[in-house]
Amino acid sequence: MTSKKNKSPKKKKKIIKQKKPKKIGLLLNKVYDNFKKKQKKKEKREIKFKEEQIKKEIEKIRLKEKELKIKEEDLKKKMIFLKKKMKKLEKKINNSN
Repeated sequence: MTSKKNKSPKKKKKIIKQKKPKKIGLLLNKVYDNFKKKQKKKEKREIKFKEEQIKKEIEKIRLKEKELKIKEEDLKKKMIFLKKKMKKLEKKINNSN
């Protein structure tokens, strides 16, 4: 009987030792999963931030294009006006001769 009693406590120790590594493994898996989730969230935030910056840059470029078009139109109008003046002046010079 004494030999049976000695065997049962040893088995309990083995069971306890087996449970601890499983718990540690589960904890490590949870920690790793949480880390990966945080990384993905961080990457998503960075991508959104970069997208916003790109959108802002595109908007700035569009505004500059509009400004350039307006300046171009103004220059064309001035050129047309100057050409008309030149023609008038040429006529006056020709008529006076």
